[in-house]
Amino acid sequence: MKQSTAVIEMCKDGTFTIFPIDTKSLFIGSGKTTDEAKADFENSYREVLELHKELNKQIPDDLIDISFVYKYDLRSYMDYYNYFHFPQLAKRIGIRSSIVRMYRKGQFLSGGQIKKIQDALRDLGKELAAV
Repeated sequence: MKQSTAVIEMCKDGTFTIFPIDTKSLFIGSGKTTDEAKADFENSYREVLELHKELNKQIPDDLIDISFVYKYDLRSYMDYYNYFHFPQLAKRIGIRSSIVRMYRKGQFLSGGQIKKIQDALRDLGKELAAV
């Protein structure tokens, strides 16, 4: 079974949207919670497969026998897990807290800054998992 990445984004209205990033076919899910959005996303995937069958069209290879790995985009992750104390997180990462706040508000950051934040969150996750 192949794995496909599906990105979870938090919308400005507080709802969640999910979309695949490595399939040619586009389908989305949305909901008030991530669980609702995942259920809607997986239902949309099944509907795409059913539509191909109903129209006697071949199912695209990238949609055959896949499972989804859900990942938050960094901004949505920080919004969802809003208990982070951003000045302390910024200090841990080695960047100014204003940069973390800018990104949280949706402003563009360089790939290098985003990578620093992502790496620090992964390290923090490993630390927490070891407790």
